[in-house]
Amino acid sequence: MNCILISDMHCLLRAAHLPNLLWAEAICNAAYLHNQVTTFHLPHGTTPYEAATGHKPNLHNMLPFGAKVWVKILSAHKTQLQALEGHFLGVDKEPKGYHIYWLAKHDVSVEQDIYPTKDALLDPTTGPMMLEGGNTSEDEELVDIAVKLPEPSMVKQD
Repeated sequence: MNCILISDMHCLLRAAHLPNLLWAEAICNAAYLHNQVTTFHLPHGTTPYEAATGHKPNLHNMLPFGAKVWVKILSAHKTQLQALEGHFLGVDKEPKGYHIYWLAKHDVSVEQDIYPTKDALLDPTTGPMMLEGGNTSEDEELVDIAVKLPEPSMVKQD
């Protein structure tokens, strides 16, 4: 399971374009998600969470790792800034909140009043994000790279 979580950590951090210093948050998020989905080790489509608690998991409050969210500033006056932009890292267990990464401060905090941006929600029509440059548009030309391998008769044998 350790190799799976490490692999998931790398994927989450790269897809969200977040720094490696958030490795622990990414592993916690991956472990949380693995416990919420079915596994062939348990009978009848039971999740590890359901086996431990007796209740089906509720993922209504999950967002994609690294999704941009707005966090409400509770002490703001009417004329002041009402929300700050952060990045969703996962759900907190204890005080029913969300782990938020603040890019400007390079800090993580637990917040309760968050609002996802429209692009934070997964859109199945866009496909996977590329590591650099985002999604390819229809205008871009994709190039096939073909490698010509030598014929077996052309390979020199010792």
